[in-house]
Amino acid sequence: ELYAKGFNRDQFEPFIPDLAAQCPLIDLGHEKDYRKIDASEASELFWHPINADTAASFNKSFEEMVEGSVTKDFQLPIPMEKRHITVPAYGTDVRGAKVARFTFHDLCVKNMGRADYSVLAENYHTIFVEGVPKFKPDLGAEFRRFISLTDILYGKKVELQLQSEVHTEQLFADGLMNADIDMDELWGFRRCSSMLSEMQSPKYKHMVWLMRN
Repeated sequence: ELYAKGFNRDQFEPFIPDLAAQCPLIDLGHEKDYRKIDASEASELFWHPINADTAASFNKSFEEMVEGSVTKDFQLPIPMEKRHITVPAYGTDVRGAKVARFTFHDLCVKNMGRADYSVLAENYHTIFVEGVPKFKPDLGAEFRRFISLTDILYGKKVELQLQSEVHTEQLFADGLMNADIDMDELWGFRRCSSMLSEMQSPKYKHMVWLMRN
C-alpha cells in the first residue's frame, strides 16, 4: 500500500520489495482512537448546524470572551514577508490573551498556506471559525487548507471554537466513502476528524492553558 495511487507509482513499485527487506514492519494501529475518548456530542465549543441559533451562540461566546471590545480588519504582519493577513475581528480575554474570529471563507477559500496559519497560531490563543461546510468533492482545495489549518492549530495548542454545517464526525463522511480517494487525503481526513474531536474536550482545553500560559 506504500504510495498507493501515487503519481507514477508503477515506477516506484520495483523498489518496494527491497525497501521491505530492509525495514521491519511494526503495526502501530489500534482500534481505539484515544483523541476521541473525552469527546462529547454536546460540545460547548463547537456548534452545528449552521443556523440562526448556532450563529447567536457563536456570536455570544466570542463577545463574552473579548468582553465586547473588538478591533475590526486588523492587518497582521507576516515576519520576513512584505504582506499581511487580514483579521476580521479580534480582542483580548480576561487574561490578556488574544482571540480572533474568522469565517471558513477567510481561512480556507482564500489562497492561504501553512506559513499564514502558523503566524495566526502564534499570535492568537483562541480562534473562532464560522461557516464550515460539509466536505464535497468540489471543495478539495478548500478542505486541504482546512486540514492544514487544523494540523497547525492542534500542534501549537490553540483553542478552537467552530460552527459547522454538520457535526465534526460527519464533516468528511462523503470523502471517506469515496473509493477513488487519494490515500494521503484519506489519512488527512481521518487525522483531522480525530484532532477536531479532541479539540472539543476539556482535556485539550487544559493542555492549551498549560502550554500557552
